[in-house]
Amino acid sequence: IDHSSNRALRPARPSGEGLLVHGLATPQVRVWWDAAQHRACGEEEAGPMRVAVIGAGISGLVAARELVSSGHEVLVIEKSRGLGGRMAARRAEDMVLDHGLPVLEVPSGGLLADLVRDLAPDDVVHLDGDAVAWPAGMTVLPKSMVAGVDVLLGTRVAALREGTQGIEIAHDQGNTIGTVDAVIITAP
Repeated sequence: IDHSSNRALRPARPSGEGLLVHGLATPQVRVWWDAAQHRACGEEEAGPMRVAVIGAGISGLVAARELVSSGHEVLVIEKSRGLGGRMAARRAEDMVLDHGLPVLEVPSGGLLADLVRDLAPDDVVHLDGDAVAWPAGMTVLPKSMVAGVDVLLGTRVAALREGTQGIEIAHDQGNTIGTVDAVIITAP
């Protein structure tokens, strides 16, 4: 919502309906587009879009990778200092401390299993059942997902405003980060 004009941007999907990205249902993902530009995700004839993805967790990075592979210009904006969302890790001396997700359940045959197989370094450890972990920390997977994706870390998005050229994104100090055609919000 643009609080300066009390105008709301329109959701690309009915409220509560999640985004489906190559078989991975993500109910926490919300897609917004600039109604004035009449360009929604998936419209081939509209050409490449400028898309902001808010949140650099697994959902945000999957969405960003899919958009980049479809030829769109993508910027991922993350409030934290690092990638991975709830897969956060910190380093202390010679140790890695996973203070987010300690292991990842990877059911066989799904998109997540494909990502682990295709992107994860050789040091992935397969645990009981479908669980995996990395000795170097759980952020190994998200870090391997950002090749070809522009990422802005340490930036908290405070406002989305409808502008003449698209959706303006402002950070918490009020300055505009940029203008895009669509926004995908993956933050919890």
